[in-house]
Amino acid sequence: MDLQALREVVSGVLGIELTEADDDCNLFELGLQSMDLMRLVSRLDREGLDASFAELAEDPRLSAWPAMLTPLEGGGPAPEAPREHDEEADRSFPLTAVQQAYLIGRGEGQPLGGVGCHNYMEFDGVRPIEPDRLERAVRALIARHPMLRARFADDATQQVLAESPWPGLTVHDLRARPAAEAEAVALELRERLSHRVLDVGRGEVVDVQLTRLPGGVDRLHFNTDLLVADLASFRLLLGELTALYEDPDGLDEVGYTFGRYLADQAAGRRTESERARPYWQRRVPSLPGGPK
Repeated sequence: MDLQALREVVSGVLGIELTEADDDCNLFELGLQSMDLMRLVSRLDREGLDASFAELAEDPRLSAWPAMLTPLEGGGPAPEAPREHDEEADRSFPLTAVQQAYLIGRGEGQPLGGVGCHNYMEFDGVRPIEPDRLERAVRALIARHPMLRARFADDATQQVLAESPWPGLTVHDLRARPAAEAEAVALELRERLSHRVLDVGRGEVVDVQLTRLPGGVDRLHFNTDLLVADLASFRLLLGELTALYEDPDGLDEVGYTFGRYLADQAAGRRTESERARPYWQRRVPSLPGGPK
């Protein structure tokens, strides 16, 4: 990648238009953040260039960067996997600000970290639940919503996987145990699942389990990470899970996804930015200088 092309890429990351006069400037002083640099490294990698975060950060000048970029083995970016049924599968896109906060905050090294922001719920069924039907319904729900198959990377991107790592329905059968013992086991399970930190780095963002208790009580455990669904979405997911349990073909296809929403929002911001650019270019000569 030549210097001009690299300048255009970095301009897009920074949200400002860099010129040749900026080639020897310290990009961190121009507003580049470490998270921005991580996204840039990821993008260069997708374009077939081997870029080292440490090397780019060591000398944060555009003029120095072309010499640090070498073609990846194979001479170009890896070909995209075929997409038969899911247009978002294998595609990476940036996190929202809230998602970044959730992802960074759950890290063990953060103050008050090591905690996953997730929604854990339990429901005691009014009639027996058929495990096979429930598992089919959960798999259909995961296939229906791309974000239920999303994994989250350290470069502040999310990627929809073709297949979810969900292992299938775990059934805890306590029906043959004494009532007091079964209740104690169920409480221990609640404590463990409600404090669980899902492995979002491998796409573990949703889990459904079933406990069968004495007296004919079937308890559903439903766990979803807030990285992939907000609170308003849980009612939708639970309603669709119920509908799919009753009728696997009873729902219309999803016509709009979170990935498309983010792409549309980004396109709108680009349009607004281009519309505003002439105004701010006229204002630049009259703006005060930066702080000393």
